[in-house]
Amino acid sequence: MELSKLVKYFGDDRIRSSQRDSLIRVYFEVTFLYEKTLRKTPYKVCVKLRIPQLKKYEGGRQTQTAGETGTKISNAQTINKEMQFNLHKLRIPALSIVNSSQKFEVHRIYCIGRNYREHAIEMGHDPDREEPFFFQKPPDAAFSTTITSQVPYPSATHDLHHEAELVVALKDGGSNISIEEASSCIFGYALGCDLTRRDLQSKAKGMRRPWDTAKGFDFSAPCGEIWPKKDPSSTSTDDLKGCSLECRVDGSLRQKADCTNLMIWSIEETISTLSKYFQLSSGDLIMTGTPAGVSSLEIGNKVEITCGPLPECSFSMAERGIN
Repeated sequence: MELSKLVKYFGDDRIRSSQRDSLIRVYFEVTFLYEKTLRKTPYKVCVKLRIPQLKKYEGGRQTQTAGETGTKISNAQTINKEMQFNLHKLRIPALSIVNSSQKFEVHRIYCIGRNYREHAIEMGHDPDREEPFFFQKPPDAAFSTTITSQVPYPSATHDLHHEAELVVALKDGGSNISIEEASSCIFGYALGCDLTRRDLQSKAKGMRRPWDTAKGFDFSAPCGEIWPKKDPSSTSTDDLKGCSLECRVDGSLRQKADCTNLMIWSIEETISTLSKYFQLSSGDLIMTGTPAGVSSLEIGNKVEITCGPLPECSFSMAERGIN
């Protein structure tokens, strides 16, 4: 509505005072932020309509003086001022690299289930009938055992199992990666342990529920130092050909298998299949499965995982809450 029509309308005696005041208030609130328009409004019109004149900005606030009453009205809204918060800063999980001060920052942790034939059989499954399946651990579940060698025994379980694994660290990624291109994404390898609350996992399986509480708890992915590929152009398994993945607990051999030849799904196939479901990225870790021989850990046990030239992954189980 034009201002001249508005003045005439508000001056109509047929409009009750209360209605007029309400309309004036609505008009003022709607047009309040349009400083240029109100500044051009003659003062006598403002008085007649009882619309306060707009003053200059004072300390980031707008202050007006009402025409007839002289009442001061302050706008508490701050215009174009960025809000500031005292926010937390996230710690980016990272793993140590052999002979380097640099750290490998972790983006995601992917795990393939039952990727060794004998382990699949000991868990009561037929590996010849299963397509590869995956689960994840939170990135901060990973830590370097060269820095933290004491792993607190997790809460809510009485049956914690070790699962020694070869870990693949990616320097590149993408979607729908071919098997032939997969090896070019690999930065290096490490040894790790997929710590598992076996009792919670068994319960989840029976109820057909996810494994998050069984697999994704704090300190559930201890890793040794990452060993970069010797030749970036080599295929992914050349550096580890014929190497034996072994896990000892208090010096007693628990797990042993050829770390690559006995995998149901090769490293290249695993990367390629994963990339069909997720967009892989630099910083991703892939835990490639565990051989047969998984068993329980107790507080005080020392776990040692070795495989050829890779730095060992070694840690001890500590009391709950100690690390």
